[in-house]
Amino acid sequence: MELLIETTSDGQVVDLGKCLGGTSRNSEVVGGTIDWGDESSTVKFTNGEYTTNTKFRHTYTNQGEHTIKISGKIGWGCSFVSSGDATLASNDIRKVLKEIIIPEGKVSPIYDIGIYAFHYAAKLTSIPSGLFDNCTQVTTFSYCFDYCTSLTSIPSGLFDNCTQVTSFSSCFYYCTFLTTIPSGLFDHCTQVTTFHSCFADCTSLASIPLGLFDNCTLVTSFYMCFFECRSIISEVPKLWETHSNAEYTHQCFYRCTSAVNYFFIPEAWR
Repeated sequence: MELLIETTSDGQVVDLGKCLGGTSRNSEVVGGTIDWGDESSTVKFTNGEYTTNTKFRHTYTNQGEHTIKISGKIGWGCSFVSSGDATLASNDIRKVLKEIIIPEGKVSPIYDIGIYAFHYAAKLTSIPSGLFDNCTQVTTFSYCFDYCTSLTSIPSGLFDNCTQVTSFSSCFYYCTFLTTIPSGLFDHCTQVTTFHSCFADCTSLASIPLGLFDNCTLVTSFYMCFFECRSIISEVPKLWETHSNAEYTHQCFYRCTSAVNYFFIPEAWR
């Protein structure tokens, strides 16, 4: 996996420690190497090393774009970020992350992921196909891409192998440039129980695939799922019919007033 970053000053420090490494929650052993992309020494890391270890911190002499190459098996996450905290340390990798690249013929090294994984990666414009192909035991993608304000699209099949997921709470919250959602995005995620604020404040979103949640029959919460998605002009899914047993539905389509069938949405869903 490659991470394209852009530093904005000479001598800028970039820290991978709050995202990379750690101990996987499944049976996979976390470990690999980091090539910082500036002809400095390659760094090795092993299971259990992360957060404060200085080997995850690197100083770039010159400002500009750099490509970090990560190999091995990694657990990417930062579950210790305070809930609702939309800020990051000044040297956090996500501050400068522009693109995630899975080279052709390679598989994603991510085998586990924590909540807030790519939280506030405001320069990230896209997500590569196959990024989560090895996340077969992950149970939550909560806050995964929240505040990724430059993200414009989601690849089809992103979560196809993530069959154990129970929560997509705030997964794409405040992705204000996101315009579409691919059909079948959650087709294989049959254990999900909550989509709380999943696409809330995606103010550029223009449509929702009608069958987006058809296979997610265990959902109890759609609370604020499409809150303030004011650009939706298509028909919205009739979740009040297909998921009538959901308990938390208030403000699911709040202010989606341009949707074709907005005035047919029951009050409990808007």
